[in-house]
Amino acid sequence: GMRSKQGQRLLVTDMNGIIMADSRGLLLGQQAEFDPADVSSAPLLADHQQIGTLYVISPLGSGLASLENDFMTRLTSSTVVLAFFMSVMALILGLLLGKRVSGPLGELSIAIHNVARGKLDQRLDLHGDQEFEQLGHDFNLMAQNLEHAEKNRRRLTADVSHELRTPLTFLRGQLEGMQNGSVPANAENISHLQDEVIRLSRLVKELDDLALVVQVRQLGLADQHDRLLDELGDHLLAQRSL
Repeated sequence: GMRSKQGQRLLVTDMNGIIMADSRGLLLGQQAEFDPADVSSAPLLADHQQIGTLYVISPLGSGLASLENDFMTRLTSSTVVLAFFMSVMALILGLLLGKRVSGPLGELSIAIHNVARGKLDQRLDLHGDQEFEQLGHDFNLMAQNLEHAEKNRRRLTADVSHELRTPLTFLRGQLEGMQNGSVPANAENISHLQDEVIRLSRLVKELDDLALVVQVRQLGLADQHDRLLDELGDHLLAQRSL
């Protein structure tokens, strides 16, 4: 019978080509697009009628890889975008103030460089006039939110792996059994598969909801970045006029 070897991927589509089960759990509900050179397939039957198709893919086709990468990009976009913002701010500071940066602005420049390199626990304690203290407060708030977003992303990745493991293991075992004849492709077993597909669909819907929350949070962090950059520009202009 057909076994899922390392690097292989199992998918089940309905009669319209929509992915109903995915051994990696990332493409449910999407239209299947395969490179014929990478795919083996077999019909899934119930009462002698085809109800879907099983695909064994090895290696992961470029079309699926693109869809999967798009999904993961949604989950990591806030971290990447804000790290880029931090890098730009650090560059602006370096270009405008050169090697003579000192005092509160020097501390801010160092903190921005650290956050851009992934040290998200960086915080500032700026003293001086009220504007500097507000600048430090806004930086700390953005860095804190960025750190929380990264922690949430890592926790989400771990939770997804855990929650998808059980239904995917069941689906893989049942589908392999149907392929080698040890599990009959009857209505009862197809119903069990459908239950697991529904469970996976619910999990993916929850992932979509969480990804939307990440995007909304990204907008809030971008607003904080814009406010911080405006305040920083005012201070830089004042510094250069001295």
